[in-house]
Amino acid sequence: MAKVFQNFIKTIPTQIWAFLRNEYKTFFVGILTTVTFLLSPVKQILFHWIWNEEGSVELIVPESNILYGKPFTVDVIIFPKSSLPVSQGVLTLIYKQSAFDTKGNTVFDTPEIEQVIHPADLKNTTFIPIRSGSYKLIAQLKTKHGVYSDTATLNVAYSLTQPTTKNWSGKWDLVLGDAIGSMNLVDIKEGGGQANLVGTFIVGNEHGVVSGFHDGTMFFADFISQNRLKKWHSETPHHSDGHSIKIDGNAVLSRTDKNSWKVVLRDRFFAYTSLN
Repeated sequence: MAKVFQNFIKTIPTQIWAFLRNEYKTFFVGILTTVTFLLSPVKQILFHWIWNEEGSVELIVPESNILYGKPFTVDVIIFPKSSLPVSQGVLTLIYKQSAFDTKGNTVFDTPEIEQVIHPADLKNTTFIPIRSGSYKLIAQLKTKHGVYSDTATLNVAYSLTQPTTKNWSGKWDLVLGDAIGSMNLVDIKEGGGQANLVGTFIVGNEHGVVSGFHDGTMFFADFISQNRLKKWHSETPHHSDGHSIKIDGNAVLSRTDKNSWKVVLRDRFFAYTSLN
């Protein structure tokens, strides 16, 4: 009996080690399984089954009343509204193409979003109103698990100002070639020296954007059709009699040819406005 008891005592360390070894094995297997789960796509599926992804999109415009022909930029804020991050997606700015011309991208890839972000590439996107009226601008984010959007209503109006010798903002009569119409300019810099000009034009069946500048004697500008197939470039003297401003000369008409402009002909150019 004593011998049996002694043998039992001798086996206790071995039994304890075997027990601990099995327990540690179970513990480490548990840890490995947990880590593998957290790093696998199964985690995302399970988490989105338990909790719903919720995101928020906020579209920020400079103001609801926009001046016809004056460029503007927008900002978008995106952030999660639940414990889950907003998954990768595509942000699209949706607008009426007949009412706005754009420079830069209007579709952007977005990363997984865990906190508030402002898409950086948006600062390179510019909208130019080319038609008066009330229009909606929508920022829409589509992800694998949801669609989130915000809408702004923009009221586009012609400039209520009348051009002066120091500020050319306002409506002008315009002749390009044999087509008669008008242009609406926004004078970005008032006072003496060079003044930058942006705006829109309509002559005959053509309409588009104006970009240029004027100094004390000359007017320099490009008139680019909305479909970007035609461009008129004018470098023309201007003069004022105290009651009006006249720009009378020529414009070179170019057409797109394999991603470059090819000169087609020299057209008549004339612009006129009465002074305030």
